[in-house]
Amino acid sequence: MDTRILSRQPISKGWSSDQKYKVKFEDCRFGLLRVADWTAFEGKRSEFSLMQKLAAKGCPISQPLDFWTDTSYVYSVFEWLDGQDMVDVVAVLSDQELYDLGCQAGSFLRTLHSLPLDQGKRDWNTFYQAKIDQKIAAYLASRYSYKNGQEMIGFVQTNRHLLTQRPIVYQHGDFHTGNFLLGTDRHLKVLDFDRHDIGDPWEEFNRMIFTASLSPALACGQIDSYFEENIPEKFWTMLALYLTVNSLGALSWAEKVDPDQIPLMKEQAELVGHWFGGYKTIIPTWYSK
Repeated sequence: MDTRILSRQPISKGWSSDQKYKVKFEDCRFGLLRVADWTAFEGKRSEFSLMQKLAAKGCPISQPLDFWTDTSYVYSVFEWLDGQDMVDVVAVLSDQELYDLGCQAGSFLRTLHSLPLDQGKRDWNTFYQAKIDQKIAAYLASRYSYKNGQEMIGFVQTNRHLLTQRPIVYQHGDFHTGNFLLGTDRHLKVLDFDRHDIGDPWEEFNRMIFTASLSPALACGQIDSYFEENIPEKFWTMLALYLTVNSLGALSWAEKVDPDQIPLMKEQAELVGHWFGGYKTIIPTWYSK
């Protein structure tokens, strides 16, 4: 990057462990500076590289500008995106506007998931089966429980065989409305790739608990656009599987990290069960054509 940083202002929003700053360059443009501990070097380099690939395809993301290190930290600089947090504007947008924004989200995911990736990098079945075992064990060891906990575990055990022979793709890793921005051009922007990973493309929908709760129209648009309105029946069962596994793991996470979140985790577990009719139907109640 040829332009020097003149000033920086700390940003406290978000769950990332990165130090984040809104910076001003000498040419009067603004940017986002992320500072991570040196131990995160490989992950931050991978994140920057992935965003370069997406930027080259014209994706609605913050353009990666520069990347460097010193003996203690890893520095990444990105274009500053102006706009409004999606969670703050949903209430004032029409269902059609939200559906259209969801379509943009689904189109972005299709592009992300189409990037070339060596399929030998991860055996998804082995990887995720171990994750299921860990999350169920953590749930059973917790001092808390869900009203429908045994029903949730039963559904997971019945359907975990579906994880065989799944492809792997690059994943955003935290794809939901909390990481969406409504840009000044009224188009969707996708933020925060610091949880990027590789895995089953359909696992990327495991944050639907946030998106569909906030805006069913946006969630419907995301799914319709991603599958170009040709949704495989198997997707719905796997969506329920991934949402349920996440929910089972969330309780022990909240117990250890943020006990104030436990009531929310219980509410979300009940909501997932309701969406799928107590796991007797495969299409969630909020989805409509």
